[in-house]
Amino acid sequence: MQTQPLTLHEQTAHWAQSVFFKGNENEYIKLFVYNDYSIGYHTHSFYELNIVVEGEGYHYIEEMQCPAQTGSVFLIPPYVKHGYMNTNNLCVYHMLIHRDFLDNCFSDFKQTEGFYLLFEIEPHLRASYTKNMFLTLNPSELNILKQDISTLESCKGIEYENIFINAIAKKILCHLCLLMTKKRLTENIKLKKNNELLKIVDCLNYIHQNYDEKITLEQLAGMLLMSRATFIRHFKKTCGCSPHQYIQQYRIKKATEIMKSGNKTATHIAQECGFYDVSHMQKYLKERNAKPHIRNMI
Repeated sequence: MQTQPLTLHEQTAHWAQSVFFKGNENEYIKLFVYNDYSIGYHTHSFYELNIVVEGEGYHYIEEMQCPAQTGSVFLIPPYVKHGYMNTNNLCVYHMLIHRDFLDNCFSDFKQTEGFYLLFEIEPHLRASYTKNMFLTLNPSELNILKQDISTLESCKGIEYENIFINAIAKKILCHLCLLMTKKRLTENIKLKKNNELLKIVDCLNYIHQNYDEKITLEQLAGMLLMSRATFIRHFKKTCGCSPHQYIQQYRIKKATEIMKSGNKTATHIAQECGFYDVSHMQKYLKERNAKPHIRNMI
């Protein structure tokens, strides 16, 4: 990976969920294929799955640049700045995923390691980690996904279109979560867990599943059998921020997502996201709004 700026557009565009999802019954997934694809920095309020089906180019996420080549898989969460540069007939398949899909159609997978790796950990590390450790489909895996994509396209215009699309989209996402889990198991065996990156990923998994509880540096360092100083050093190297910053940013991210649903009180949100009280949560929200680099991370 390199760190060259994307300069296709001066401004960062933003697309709201309501632009693509009109509120029709069971409307959670939108599908697009773009050939010779280039786009400047942009953000959106929904999730987006990108699969490079052929060609070459670069994917920019925040300030990092990584190769986009046949089989590359990118999962972009809401409000994360990213873009593409085409260098050789870059063809990218887009699946736009309504935020409610994860709760209404995919909730049974939200506790799996593969889900956290694909939807939470990998997108954050891709924005800060400089080594290639992410999911790339081999030709056989890509062909399976292409068949599912073709089936998805054939659903358009039929009766109960959205129900069929949601079911096949769930299959695709489950398959990718499974591949992420298998990739992790393979890395664990190959590296025999003597790898700081895998240990930090274990730590991130724990944070994502327990952010509503009290989490201390001593607790996390002890889990990884590291001293406090060694743990902080490895965490900063991998994630680009301190453990404390990461935990607070993740809590803000979850609180912001819940706030957008508009059906819970501030007190409830603060408790659910691991803040001491509402004033504690508001303090970090104000810091987030005042600092662009924090806004970009969540």
